[in-house]
Amino acid sequence: MGATGEQLEQQLLHLLTYMADIQQRRSKENQREGIDAAKKAGKKFGRPALNWDWDLFDATAQRWADGEISLEEACDIMNSARSSWYKYVKERGFVRTRKRKNKED
Repeated sequence: MGATGEQLEQQLLHLLTYMADIQQRRSKENQREGIDAAKKAGKKFGRPALNWDWDLFDATAQRWADGEISLEEACDIMNSARSSWYKYVKERGFVRTRKRKNKED
């Protein structure tokens, strides 16, 4: 192809790159407009909030912090995963002060 062919190839590559960049910008702009319109219409994004009985959680967390019940029992009472349990215990300021007593003691 020679020098002229290489130059044409480079120009074509630049043109295709430019077109791809414009298409990506348009796509992002359209996406942003759609998100803004959905937010204006009252659409909620993200995970839904937990629908827990927070009084029961506080009572259960206090029992867990005092060592009356185990982590598994606390999670069973609240029907939660360990990660959720630890997240909200920390967020609400509960600290485990002593281990659960053995039934043999």
